[in-house]
Amino acid sequence: MPRAPYILLLIVFCVFVILYSSNNENSNQPVKESIVKRVKPTRVREKTKEIPKRKNAELEYIKKVAYQATNNVGRAHHSRQQNQPYSAFEFDDYVIVTSSISKSIGSGVFCRYLDENGKEMGKPFPSIVFPIFTVWCEKRSEFASISITDEENQPIKNGIVPILRNLEEPAHELSFCIAPIYGKEPKWLQIAELFEHYKLQGVTRFFVYIREMSDYDQKMIDSYVSSGEAEIILVPPTVPDVIAQQLMGVSDCLARTKKFSKWSIFADIDERLMMTDEKMTIAQYLSGIDDESIGAVAFPQRWIMKREVLPPKFIDDDQVLKNMPTQRWTETSSAAVKPHPACRDQKNCWGKNIVRPEKVMSMLVHEVDIFSPGAKERFLQPTVGYIRHYRDVHMQDWESNNMKLMKQFGSFSNTTYPETYGEPLQGYNDFFSHQDRLSNLLFANYNRQVSPVYTLYELLTYNSSNLPEKPKRFPIEIKLYYLKVADVDVPEEKVTMALELVVVSE
Repeated sequence: MPRAPYILLLIVFCVFVILYSSNNENSNQPVKESIVKRVKPTRVREKTKEIPKRKNAELEYIKKVAYQATNNVGRAHHSRQQNQPYSAFEFDDYVIVTSSISKSIGSGVFCRYLDENGKEMGKPFPSIVFPIFTVWCEKRSEFASISITDEENQPIKNGIVPILRNLEEPAHELSFCIAPIYGKEPKWLQIAELFEHYKLQGVTRFFVYIREMSDYDQKMIDSYVSSGEAEIILVPPTVPDVIAQQLMGVSDCLARTKKFSKWSIFADIDERLMMTDEKMTIAQYLSGIDDESIGAVAFPQRWIMKREVLPPKFIDDDQVLKNMPTQRWTETSSAAVKPHPACRDQKNCWGKNIVRPEKVMSMLVHEVDIFSPGAKERFLQPTVGYIRHYRDVHMQDWESNNMKLMKQFGSFSNTTYPETYGEPLQGYNDFFSHQDRLSNLLFANYNRQVSPVYTLYELLTYNSSNLPEKPKRFPIEIKLYYLKVADVDVPEEKVTMALELVVVSE
């Protein structure tokens, strides 16, 4: 097994404390609102001044582009269900509402504005679906919430309070939009690895879309929510198709990160985007882009064969080292680079994108569909950057169905996760090993049923005729000091440590 990248592993080990004592059932189920910690948007609404007239021109341009794009998706994802608002985001000159119902691009829809009492304000605003799952609405003054309906006079089921996105500067340089998570395989190890990998790459905000997840896996994500690094967005059961779910997540996160993050990564839980130069992070690469016309950076795929299911629960550090996808799986395809003939109808050859949300109008799962005027894509060669995609070969017979295609890109080889990420902190692995040994020495053979320890004074003064019980145990207090990694700055080779005191009384 290749040498472990210790920065990644040590930080992951600190997180595992929240899982070690968990005894929850590992059953998968749709995530319930009651067990999810959400980051609630703060909203202070002031009376809006007169909205600039340029809003109408922008909305008219959206409609024009939408009608041109109708044939790109067609009616393959058109649902007969009535539109339902999913999220809403308020900008300076318009409001974007995402829908939890799949409608084809160009479908008519009406924006409905409500006051604080849920009463409709003014006439409905006619709009259309563009991009898929998305509706652009007129900005109006003093409304409290907004909804969308298929018909102008259709009853309004519920309104959504828009999240304010009228920021002068993005709150984050780089965020991550995780494709909807589902399926029965345990996810806790993938979740920890994904977060820590991308934090090292410069991501400071994660948007996690969840369709179903076990309570045990949920504990891992909840820890990142509690630290303010992540926000959970639940995927409703209104969209049963997996591809449609991804499109909904892409459209919602594109609107969600608009003006909130300068760059946004769109990828799956089993994909690790990285620069080929191990000493450069993704954030550093993006900050070096001087061409303001670049609206997206596409990374080519390299599929890595993942041949076993991940463990259901955390046991110890050795188990983690053995089962982390980045440590265990090395069988790697050649990069899928466009315009290779094997890419067929895939514009970006199954690559994934990091986009400037304000420069993208419509996205699909693997590519930008329509850029804002003047914006364009930069497709990286694998010598610059690529994706390590730890693909489950058994899911839907993926390997047997795709091996012939993958070999068209070139031969397979054994590749490893970069060791450079761990070099500055190798010595700290010894510290954590000593800490584990200390805990084992103190508590491995501890038995609460052992006979109490008495002082001589207690034995001499003890009178069974007067006291119904034996003397109490001799009080013991043990103080454990834990030195934990709190933050790592790889380029600067700096580490922030946190000292935690745990008092054990018996």
